[in-house]
Amino acid sequence: MAQPAPATPRRIVFLTGAPDAGKTAVCQRLVTTVRHKGLRVHGLISEASRLSSGRIVQTVLNLRSGERRRLAEYVGVDEGEPIGRGVAGRFSWTFVAESVRWGRHELDRCLTRTTDLLVIDQVGPLELLAGSGWANAVRVLQEGRYGLAVVVVNPLVVARLNEQVSGAEIEEIDAAQVSQDDLLERLVRLALDSRVENGA
Repeated sequence: MAQPAPATPRRIVFLTGAPDAGKTAVCQRLVTTVRHKGLRVHGLISEASRLSSGRIVQTVLNLRSGERRRLAEYVGVDEGEPIGRGVAGRFSWTFVAESVRWGRHELDRCLTRTTDLLVIDQVGPLELLAGSGWANAVRVLQEGRYGLAVVVVNPLVVARLNEQVSGAEIEEIDAAQVSQDDLLERLVRLALDSRVENGA
């Protein structure tokens, strides 16, 4: 039987900033820290790495199960998947369709299962312009059962995502404008303050 949604307004942090600002690293540290404090964590983290061959790949980590899957490979803008049927250019990545479906399914779990912290890394043009990737993120943010959501958001779509998510307290933080330790401390405090009561 599905549990009712939290009675208090949900909190959402849009974590934005330039590439290599440390957004994913902060999310990883946040997850580890709040788990040690007993919070339930769900969501997805996308991790980029360079293989010994020189290729750059993204892996998606399921925060509930700990399972990782290959998500995408960097191919450059000439080879990537079209944006909006090609009228807006191309993405720099090719995606593994099965991993995208798997990630969406995991996010959909947050519509029926309560969690204290939801992490979505990331939401960008792929989701909001092309309707791919974690395209269900907006629905999960609006209807999901969580206390705090931390969402890594591409700066190009912050305004658009803000327009599409309603009924929550939303704060935007540029990861490049604050120290990683200060940011982590703030997010941990927010997560603890937003914890969903067991009976909720």
